[in-house]
Amino acid sequence: MNTRFSGWSRAAAVSLVAIAAMSAGDAAHAQDAAAQKESASGGAPGVGEIIVTAQRREESVNKVPISITALSGDQLRDMNIRDVADLTRVVPGFTEAKSAGGTPIYTIRGIGFNTDSMSATSPVGIYVDVVAYAYPYMSTNILFDMERVEVLKGPQGTLYGRNTTGGLVNFVPAKPSDTFEAGVAVEAGNFLAYDATAYVTGPLAEGLSARLALRVNGRADEWQRSVTRDDELGKAAQQAGRAILAWNGGGVKLTLTGSFWRDRSDTQAPQAIAYDPQQPAFGNPLGSASVITGKSNRAADWTPLDYPGPFANGYERPPYRVSANFQAVSGRAEFDLDDNHQFISLTGFNHVDREQMTDKGGTQLETAGRYAIGKINSFSQEFRITGQDGPATWLVGAYYGVDKVQDELVGFDTDMSIIGLLRSVAASVPSSYTPDEIADGFRAYRALIAIRDKTFGVFGNVDLELSDQFKLIVGARYTKEKQRFEGCSADFMGNTAPIWNTALAAITGTNVNLQPDQCLTYKDDFSGSSGLVTIPLNEDNFSFKGTLNWTPQPGTLFYASFSRGYKAGAFPFSSANVEQQLLPAKQEEVLAYEVGTKLSLADRKLQLNMAGYYYDYRDKQLSARVFDPVFGTLQRLVNIPKSVVYGFEADLTGRVAEGLTFRLSGNYLHTEVKDFTAFTLAGTPANFDGEAFQLSPKWMGTASVDYETPVSDALGAGFSVGVNYQSGSKGQLESNPLLAINARALVDASIFLFGNDSDWKVSLWGKNLLDKYYWTNTDSEQDSYIRFTGMPRTFGISFSTKFR
Repeated sequence: MNTRFSGWSRAAAVSLVAIAAMSAGDAAHAQDAAAQKESASGGAPGVGEIIVTAQRREESVNKVPISITALSGDQLRDMNIRDVADLTRVVPGFTEAKSAGGTPIYTIRGIGFNTDSMSATSPVGIYVDVVAYAYPYMSTNILFDMERVEVLKGPQGTLYGRNTTGGLVNFVPAKPSDTFEAGVAVEAGNFLAYDATAYVTGPLAEGLSARLALRVNGRADEWQRSVTRDDELGKAAQQAGRAILAWNGGGVKLTLTGSFWRDRSDTQAPQAIAYDPQQPAFGNPLGSASVITGKSNRAADWTPLDYPGPFANGYERPPYRVSANFQAVSGRAEFDLDDNHQFISLTGFNHVDREQMTDKGGTQLETAGRYAIGKINSFSQEFRITGQDGPATWLVGAYYGVDKVQDELVGFDTDMSIIGLLRSVAASVPSSYTPDEIADGFRAYRALIAIRDKTFGVFGNVDLELSDQFKLIVGARYTKEKQRFEGCSADFMGNTAPIWNTALAAITGTNVNLQPDQCLTYKDDFSGSSGLVTIPLNEDNFSFKGTLNWTPQPGTLFYASFSRGYKAGAFPFSSANVEQQLLPAKQEEVLAYEVGTKLSLADRKLQLNMAGYYYDYRDKQLSARVFDPVFGTLQRLVNIPKSVVYGFEADLTGRVAEGLTFRLSGNYLHTEVKDFTAFTLAGTPANFDGEAFQLSPKWMGTASVDYETPVSDALGAGFSVGVNYQSGSKGQLESNPLLAINARALVDASIFLFGNDSDWKVSLWGKNLLDKYYWTNTDSEQDSYIRFTGMPRTFGISFSTKFR
């Protein structure tokens, strides 16, 4: 298990995309390249439009009756958006948080799934060219060489491969061109950060073209510092690539895409903001020395690699790094049946494997080290027929997917206070174990799962032109899903058994005679070991969406929609003392009502979009605590029977003068749990009626100003300033001050030069310019409360150019 991690060279090679604008504004209706050139050349200023495929056909974002943020490839580069987390700076209502296990947690309008398991799907779907990346972990380092990104809010499923309750993010890579083009972008920043991308595209033969893009990025210097010793974390080394072949001829279009990413980075250590041992008599004063009292994004702590030394059998805890690899292959085939009808096939296969060591306790003690080893194979096949007949544009389709997930976790907990208590009990129980075996027993344990998931769905959608002003859109989908789970917690190399066969046997009154590497999870009645737990989960659902559009005049759209969406049931991946902790959460359901408008004003100098929404939310999936007679509380997936979500969002984009653009956007969100009883992290029963969801700020907003102007016949210059604001929220369901996430306002800015008649740009940029101390998530891991901080101030220089 102890993996050697190798990194790429830390050459000062440098990065992606000349960042012209560090804008944090909502760019759903910002300028496309043509509109910008028109203004720069003295034409009438106006707000450009981005062409999207949110409804599986090309149309202007301002004509789509969905709350959607669309960002073109140029905007992604100009706003310094490098990964999915950066989208939170420009998409109000969308948040990303770091989990203790390294898996990103995506939330739209309060709907997300707060779990750190790589094997968990999300209510916010991730798609690449409409092919589902069903697991959020797969979204690492995919945001490069993009044509655009589309963020759709609200339940989706009648037009996309999988059901989602929160929304989805669709990444559309840049496609092969019919003429030769190449480009390179490099960047250098503080912490010896580097980022370099290059692409080349053009024709290979008659009707055949290709595109190849590569990216290398990382940090050669650490950004986290231990508060108890001279130790640092935070180096990064990532590589990614994508190749696309496209053929077009005789009414047939074929596209084959292959992509990969590779990650050899340090994992992030959390900040311990309180050391609060469950069993105070067995706590360790060294834990309090790691508690963070200042306001520094860089301050943290973690267990030293050589503490407390190797196991008796020589095994050593791995270094705090990730070794992850991802490969994806997808194919799209389009066949024209006649002038108005088309058959489309979409095939996708994704594979990810990961080994990752993370400290979840945030102290110098070994209270919550976690070594995860897992892999996922995900296959999907979709067929659809589209057509246009008279006033109706329609499609029908079928979807089939198979996922195979294997995940294993090794926990390192020698200094956990409850383990100290168990060792004390074990020492008083007559047994054949030596005092040394008892004293070092239960330093480690294992948890393992395997899930096989089969999904089948049929769907249809029709757009019906009722008149020149009114359109009715109706879609429906039936989904059937079968999952099979196998899992348990288990001994680790004989280390867990000395305590399990003594202290646990005495406490539970059950002698299971645990052997090395055997399952240790108890039956629910503690009558013995459960062995490998096998659980099936078979579910089906019927989702739908109906939308009425009114376009009284060009540039004015009003819409009202009603939809129902589902997220499939989920199994937990956590240490399970009893088998009921492995029971799944059933599928969740959202009934969504939304009204909105998209208004082009002042001769297209202003674009105003607004939407109001109300969600009736049933069976929200939640990773919560349940009572355990030995460990106090342990994690389990549960369902919240009923909750509600409602809110309002608006964004205003204006091109008020030549070269000058402003953006204002905001989102108000109310989330509320209805009559739900569970346990706090401290093990106290509580009714959470009226509590707000975790990771769901009540207010989010962005404001930015961008300006560019010619300074000579050959040279132009400009600047950009943006502010992103989020009000306070919390990392867990309970309202505990130690779990609060404070409000924050982050400032980004850049200044840049560019060639008026050439494709080059150089930029000086900064993110979090005021070096704001902030954090994105909070949690409690047995004996400590922890935070995951955002990055401190970063800055750098970028250069990009194109060749034609």
